[in-house]
Amino acid sequence: MLALAVIAAVAVGVQPAISAPLTGWMYTVARGGAWLPDTTAPLEHVLVDGDAIAWTYGRISSASATPAAPASFQRLCPKLASEVASVKNVRVAVVIDSHMALRQAANPTRTTCLKVAPGLTASEALTRAATSVRLSGVLVCAIDDIPAQGCLEMYGSDVAASSPPRPNTSQAPSSAPPSSSPTAMMPPTPTTTPTAQIQPNALINTPRAWLLSGGLMLLALGLASARRRYPR
Repeated sequence: MLALAVIAAVAVGVQPAISAPLTGWMYTVARGGAWLPDTTAPLEHVLVDGDAIAWTYGRISSASATPAAPASFQRLCPKLASEVASVKNVRVAVVIDSHMALRQAANPTRTTCLKVAPGLTASEALTRAATSVRLSGVLVCAIDDIPAQGCLEMYGSDVAASSPPRPNTSQAPSSAPPSSSPTAMMPPTPTTTPTAQIQPNALINTPRAWLLSGGLMLLALGLASARRRYPR
C-alpha cells in the first residue's frame, strides 16, 4: 500500500509524507515565484504560454526536491519572453535539475526554452528537453540515465551533492584459470530395496507344493505295492 501511495503521489506531483527517504524525480511548476508541486499529472498538464516546469532529482518530500533555478519563465528564458505572444504557439521553460544525483552530471541544472504548438503536455515537453526519459507507467524513473537503473530508490539518509558514487558491488568474472585439484565427489547414497521375506510355511500353501507332495506319495505307494508282488 505504501508503494502504491508513493507512486500515485509522485505521478501527480504531490510530495508524499513517508518515513523512509526515497530518492527520485519530482515534478514542480512555477507559481508566484516559487516551485510548487502540481496536483495535475504531467501527462494531463496542458501547458499554456509562459509556463515554467521542472523535474528535480533529490529526496522526495524535502526542500532538496526543488530546482536550483528561478521559478520564473521571464528569468529562465528572457530572450524568448521578449518575443510577442501568438495564439499559434506556446512558449515554455523546462528545467532539469540533477544536482542531487549520486553520479554527478556534466550539467546538473539546465533550462530548455521551447516554442511549441498549443496543446503540448508537460510530459511531451520533457521528452523534447531531455536526451532520454525512462518511464514506469506514468512515473518518471530516469532522465538522461539518472539513475541508471531502478525507480524511486530508498536510502538511509539524504543524498548530498558531494556524495561519492556508490561502489560497484557486482562480482566480475575471475580471470584466474580453473583449479586443477580434484573435486571431492560424495559417494551416491545406496538405495535399499526391501526384499520379500519367504516364510517357511509359505510353500505349503501353494498349488505347486500340493502337486509335488501328491506325486511323492503316489511314488511311495507304488514302490510298496511292487515289493509285495515281487518279494526278494
